[in-house]
Amino acid sequence: MKRLLVLVGSCALVLGHGVSPWAQEESEAKAKKAPVEIPDVDTTGMKKESLDALRHAQDDVRANPARAGNWARLGALFDARQLFEEAERCYAEAARIAPKSFDYAYMRARVADIVGGEIDAVLALYATAEKLDPYYPPLHLHRGNCFGRYGRLDEARQAFSKALALKADYPAAELGLGQALLNLGEAEQALTHLLKAAAKAPEERAVNTALARAYMQTGKPELARKVAERTKAQSRGLDDQDRVRDEVLNQASSSHDAMHRAEHAMAEGRFADAIPDIQDYLRGRPGSTDVRYSLAYALYHTGQVDEALQECLRISEEDPDLLDAKVLIAQIYLNRPRKKSEEALRLLSEVLRKDGTNFVAMLMMANELSSLGQADQAVRIFERAYAEQELNAQSHHSWGVSLLQLERVEEASQHLRAATVLDPKFAMAHFNLGYSLGLQGRWDAAIRAYEEAAKVNPGLPTQLRIEELRKKQREEEEDA
Repeated sequence: MKRLLVLVGSCALVLGHGVSPWAQEESEAKAKKAPVEIPDVDTTGMKKESLDALRHAQDDVRANPARAGNWARLGALFDARQLFEEAERCYAEAARIAPKSFDYAYMRARVADIVGGEIDAVLALYATAEKLDPYYPPLHLHRGNCFGRYGRLDEARQAFSKALALKADYPAAELGLGQALLNLGEAEQALTHLLKAAAKAPEERAVNTALARAYMQTGKPELARKVAERTKAQSRGLDDQDRVRDEVLNQASSSHDAMHRAEHAMAEGRFADAIPDIQDYLRGRPGSTDVRYSLAYALYHTGQVDEALQECLRISEEDPDLLDAKVLIAQIYLNRPRKKSEEALRLLSEVLRKDGTNFVAMLMMANELSSLGQADQAVRIFERAYAEQELNAQSHHSWGVSLLQLERVEEASQHLRAATVLDPKFAMAHFNLGYSLGLQGRWDAAIRAYEEAAKVNPGLPTQLRIEELRKKQREEEEDA
């Protein structure tokens, strides 16, 4: 068996051919899913800050479309600009990837309701969210308004009552329940709830309009007149339905402000700033595994590796379908001084069985297999990854090293050269490029590659290699 001496990192490793215990698992990975179209919109007149945030979020989705958080972040940007159809498509994909996440299910239902979807379909989305977290008051407020718009008043009353049972101080729910009771002919009960709403929101036109109706229906015309006059004196705003919807949106979005700030901070690489907001958000939802993963990710990038690992291990046990947690565990195992290669590869194989197009998992697995000398399996995975998107310098280098092990020298040179183009300061890529060119008898090009490696890292044994190549070059010329 021929063995190649190839320099990888800062030390020489003797790499041989090996049989991967994960080869069978890798071959059974899922076929590619049909790509989901990333929504785009007319950005004419959009401020630079908003445009940059949108493009950044779209790029994140393209880079890792299997991450639910990327789709949700893009959806939130569309949502904030009232581009609700685009937001719904993004939330729908986030919910598909992370079906156990209440937040994605809820946000999808909310925007589907806003765009006026078929009521049964919208209510089914709300029902899905409710199964994941039945204790979130705005969810029941939304459902109540949805029932009310379609005249399903008993169901609206039940939904508003549930919202109030979960949150007693909730003017929007008092208003909704009062309106439903008015339409059911129960004016006395309606008046009780509308007075509570008016006490908290005395300037709200929708509240005063409903309150005036309640006074009339309970035989209090003078009070109704006073409220009506106050309503007329107020500046005309949105109509009742839009006012209710606006208040609902404010109630719903306020609970997500912390998470939106955190996602924005993480997108800018400010992981330390994101951690307090994520922790604040989780105080109300300790079981949200996708958000807990965001916390683990932020902890990892602030050097709190052990805390990140423990959180990901708990997440992976509670929610085996949250693949990002498994990938981060594998990354931590591989980056440790005494890395756990076998355990990391097992996790990555598990991820790829469930999602055969997970780009990050493919790269990590291919790079590790390459470092272990399991070249054949590494090359196959690199080829799959490259079909998904462009690789970085490190991955092109590892791919090239694996091809050298397989004696596919010309192909190896192509990837090693790609690594040097992507990262001109990558000394080992220059060094191994010189090695591969020397195997092909391309003496001058090989010497230049070694010289580039020496410029970046003078400690590499380049001079010895250059002298060997010049000796071979002279012998070839003499033979000729």
